[in-house]
Amino acid sequence: MTGTNTPRLGLYRPDGDDNVNVTTDLNNNYDLLDDQVGVTICTPSSRPTAPFKGQAIYETDTGKFLVSNGTLPASGSWKDPVAGGMTASNVTLGGSGGTATFPGRILSQRSSSTSTALDAEQTGDSVTRFNLRNDGQMEWGSGTASRDTNLYRSAANTLRTAGSLTVGGALSSTGNLSTSGNLIVAGDVAVTGGLSVSGIGNVQTVRKTADQSRTSTTTLANDSQLLLPVVANASYTLFLMCVFSGGTTGDIKFAWSVPSGTTLRWTDQTGVSGLATDTDVYNAPGGTTQVAFQIWATVVTSATAGNVTFQWAQSATDATATIVRANSYLRLERFA
Repeated sequence: MTGTNTPRLGLYRPDGDDNVNVTTDLNNNYDLLDDQVGVTICTPSSRPTAPFKGQAIYETDTGKFLVSNGTLPASGSWKDPVAGGMTASNVTLGGSGGTATFPGRILSQRSSSTSTALDAEQTGDSVTRFNLRNDGQMEWGSGTASRDTNLYRSAANTLRTAGSLTVGGALSSTGNLSTSGNLIVAGDVAVTGGLSVSGIGNVQTVRKTADQSRTSTTTLANDSQLLLPVVANASYTLFLMCVFSGGTTGDIKFAWSVPSGTTLRWTDQTGVSGLATDTDVYNAPGGTTQVAFQIWATVVTSATAGNVTFQWAQSATDATATIVRANSYLRLERFA
């Protein structure tokens, strides 16, 4: 036989002077065509040993769909066309404005935690408007400059943003809530853990949700709810509305606990003023009648962050309880 073989499938082509051999010239070619039509079914160990450029295989044990680029060695010619391994690094799925549906998950495996897992941009953008890093950090931008807004995991069980956060509805947290920028909430704020806010212009308010009683004690102690956090090297305005009741002997006295180095200067509605450790006394009307007093103050912190805490006790020991009532509240606003 002096015939030749086709370059892709190796089908035998008899020479013009050859006699036709049914097995060699017909049946073997038919079998090869039947085996190779569409996608070749194989396993990694039974891949075609001499693949042609564009030959496609499906591995039954790995589930991989691969295409040969026709280069040698054959073992290195198998590429994943969806991953952009043929000739380009980018692959378009779904077309412009189309939809690509994946019934399973999409897995990004990169060598670095800061590598991009997903990008999104508008036609004409010079910088992607949205970027999802492999460590989960999300970044947003205008499309014409570096992305300037982010949301990321800064520590175990902690979600953080380096910029401002605006919430249009209610904000609720059962753990710590922390932001180094502005926190603007148009709805309610409910935090059962710690609240840490450091941006200028931020307003924090805490409301007493239940009555608290103290009996037969003149030792100042922290209120269980009327406290708010402050950061280092910052200035705040403070307002306290304290609703209380008690016996005419016990009355109520108050002072403040502040972080080391912090200066707190207060005044009340009568013009009395003092510093954090200065106490003042307000008379209780007796019985269950409730009255209130108001305190305004400036709070200037030094190098130590912490809490500004309302402290109170009876002015004179009395078996009749002095009670700071629910709906008393404390408010802090940072201005520098």
